[in-house]
Amino acid sequence: MSKPTATIVLCEDKLTESLLRSHLKSRGIDPRNVRFVVSPGGRGAGERFVIRQFPVQVDAYRISIARKLTWLIAVVDADTGTVEAHIAELDASLRDCGDERLRDLRIEDERIARLVPRRNIETWLLVLNGIAADEDKDYKHSRPKDDWYPLATSGGTQLYQWTRPNTQISSLCVESLHRGIRELRRIEALSR
Repeated sequence: MSKPTATIVLCEDKLTESLLRSHLKSRGIDPRNVRFVVSPGGRGAGERFVIRQFPVQVDAYRISIARKLTWLIAVVDADTGTVEAHIAELDASLRDCGDERLRDLRIEDERIARLVPRRNIETWLLVLNGIAADEDKDYKHSRPKDDWYPLATSGGTQLYQWTRPNTQISSLCVESLHRGIRELRRIEALSR
């Protein structure tokens, strides 16, 4: 497997950053080669930030791939919506950006992963740590905020394990996480 020499992670919050930082470290990716673009905060602003920034970061990815093996991982919570609707919003942001190179981009052929946790990243953190979770329930406030970070670190390691070929994925895994695992496996396969 070829490891990316540059990785861009676009996400809503520091907790998601922590999960992806742990995941990429478990993959053996040098943290100095990872650039995190994280929403500056504010209620509900994270989702809009990721969708607005997606074309900007896809453009940065396109510039970077000319010089080095690059991955772009965009993460946006589905909240009360659907995974498909949020994927469609990300794709629409490319079509609407006015840049023909981005508008005509076929994501499936690029090392760009679109991860959409449903309902939010906390659902994935519970599942990755062996705790049953329901994608319709909001777990964000079920624990103190600082208690989620250790789960993000261990969850990133587990996410790496579940992206390995022929790995048995827990029956606790929720559908949006299965889809995210497929996305991460796809960009890895494109890197070979």
